[in-house]
Amino acid sequence: MSDRLGASGWATRLLATGLAAAVVVAVAAGGAVLAGQGDSPPDDPLAIPEYQPENVSVDYVGAEGEISPDNDVTTGSGTVVIDDGHGNRFDRSTIEPLVRGLTRVGYTVEFYRSGDLADALDDAKAFVIIDPAREYRQGDVDDVRQFTGQGGRLLIAGEPNRVSVSASLFGTSIQRQDSALTTLGSAYGVSIGTAYLSNQESADANYKFIRTQPTDAAELGGVEETTMYTAGAVRMRGGETLLRTAPGTLESSTDDERGRHAVAVRRNDVVVTGDKTFMQEDRFRVADNEVFLTYLVEFLASSERDPDRSISSESEEEDENGTPDGNVTTATSAYTGDVD
Repeated sequence: MSDRLGASGWATRLLATGLAAAVVVAVAAGGAVLAGQGDSPPDDPLAIPEYQPENVSVDYVGAEGEISPDNDVTTGSGTVVIDDGHGNRFDRSTIEPLVRGLTRVGYTVEFYRSGDLADALDDAKAFVIIDPAREYRQGDVDDVRQFTGQGGRLLIAGEPNRVSVSASLFGTSIQRQDSALTTLGSAYGVSIGTAYLSNQESADANYKFIRTQPTDAAELGGVEETTMYTAGAVRMRGGETLLRTAPGTLESSTDDERGRHAVAVRRNDVVVTGDKTFMQEDRFRVADNEVFLTYLVEFLASSERDPDRSISSESEEEDENGTPDGNVTTATSAYTGDVD
């Protein structure tokens, strides 16, 4: 056999044996590296604390209760208009609990989809804006300011930036979504953070599903704790913080600024929240979300709008209903809640 292989045959066989041994050693070494990754030192950039099993909350907040608005608080009847004309991202499950609460106190709900916004708001008592995809033109901003200047109530539910993935026959695409509230928000001195808030210790099963509490000054009808689902921080000049996060809450765009962030703020006839998901059908019963949603229903349904009252767009001072000077072009960057 050895004579038939010859020198070249033996050399080939020895080379193959050496390569096989090298592969076995490499695989064993790789396995050892993988096995040791669980013992990565704290300064290992791959050891992300948020993803470590011991840091992932598995505590779920209870879900029960119903929206129970007080008829004595509301003004009896009227119309609430929900904006559906700016690419607003919501479905029936998002608004159904809110609509149900409004109809219980005698209000009707209509949708604005196109045309003159002022005409759509002509007979309305309140206006609801949820996560718009398109910015408001200046004419629409003026119409909304005129509306709140007459005592109309305004609820804005925005969202931080997020990424959506869509698939089709031609492949997948990734798109960034953000609430287009810059022009409208700046007219009220309002901004909603583009980064989501997170808290490892005070959350509902997920560090982005943060728990929030009312401030001592907020009168929210018995709210002790609510949950927000991927919320942005709300900043509003002169606003009163209704809900804020627990201490140690972090904005995803920063690494070291932990504190208490406002997620719901009111200024007279305007309420702004940094999340829309808390009000939807499968989330509004969690913690005291239904109590907070009851507060929002009563807020919208207690409007005392007088369409005959007009405001001057050239006013040099803010009117008593929260409509700021027409010269305001940028939103404040100051937090309305305390920062630890």
